[in-house]
Amino acid sequence: MTLIENNIMQLHSETKKLIEKYINNVSEHKTIEKEAANLSKQAMQVALDIEDKEVELENIKNEINRVQLDTLNTEAQIELLKNRYDEVSEVKQQYERNMKRFQMMITSSHDFNEKKQNEVARLNKQYDDLQSNVDTISKSP
Repeated sequence: MTLIENNIMQLHSETKKLIEKYINNVSEHKTIEKEAANLSKQAMQVALDIEDKEVELENIKNEINRVQLDTLNTEAQIELLKNRYDEVSEVKQQYERNMKRFQMMITSSHDFNEKKQNEVARLNKQYDDLQSNVDTISKSP
C-alpha cells in the first residue's frame, strides 16, 4: 500500500505541479496578451503621432513656400519700384536741366533788355539834350 500511496502522492504532486505550471502558463499567456494589446495601442499611438508630424511637416513646408513666394513677390515689387524711381529721377533731372536752360535764357534776356533800356535811356538823354539845345537855339534871337 505504501507503494500505491507513494504513487498517488507522486501523481498528486506531479498533478499539482502541472496545474501550477498550467496556471503560470495561462497567467503568462494573459500577460503576453495584455502586453501585446498595450504594444498595439502604443504602435497605433505612434502611427497617429507620425501622421500628425507629417501633417505638421507639410504645413511647415507650405508656410516656407508661402514665405518664399512672398519674398519673390517683394523682390519683384522692389525691382519695379527701383525702375520707376530711376525713370522719375531721369525725368526730374531733365526738368532741372530745362529749368536751368530757361533761367539762363531769362537771365540773358533780362541782361539784353537792361542793355537796351540803358541804350534807350542814353538815347533819350541825348534826345533831351538835343531838344534842349534846339529849344535854346530857337529861343535865341
